[in-house]
Amino acid sequence: MLKKALLTLAVVLFLSNVAAAKTIVFASDATWPPMEMVDANKDIVGFCPDLVKAIAKAAGFTAVIKNTAWDGIFAGLSAGKYDAIASSVSITDKRKKAMDFSNPYFEVKQGVVTRKGAGIKRRSAPRSEPPGISLPRRSREPRPNRMTKSVWPSKT
Repeated sequence: MLKKALLTLAVVLFLSNVAAAKTIVFASDATWPPMEMVDANKDIVGFCPDLVKAIAKAAGFTAVIKNTAWDGIFAGLSAGKYDAIASSVSITDKRKKAMDFSNPYFEVKQGVVTRKGAGIKRRSAPRSEPPGISLPRRSREPRPNRMTKSVWPSKT
């Protein structure tokens, strides 16, 4: 009798865990359209949120996405404010020492766009003037053979 009661209890507990959908909270810096942004209804939308929602549906969990400022996103993960980050995080050796990563789902490329004839040939070209516009960068660490998102003014 005790064995049957324990087996019934185990089945009930198992089914209750399956029925109670697991919720996983994701942080996302929703200031980078089209990857992630806040729409007119104040919903977080874009490529990363769509991917998270599709994974959640396929895996059978509920995804909650919290808009989180980039400058505190890693500290919040370490502090347990959310379970994961879905915000186009570049995988670096330094970050791999502190957190686990999924397989990459998108490769971030950075570059410089100039007016034809501006005279900028390569990354090591000397800067005779300060940058005219310096856009925030997702990848804060230098990466070999990559250019930063800065645009220098033309000399016209």
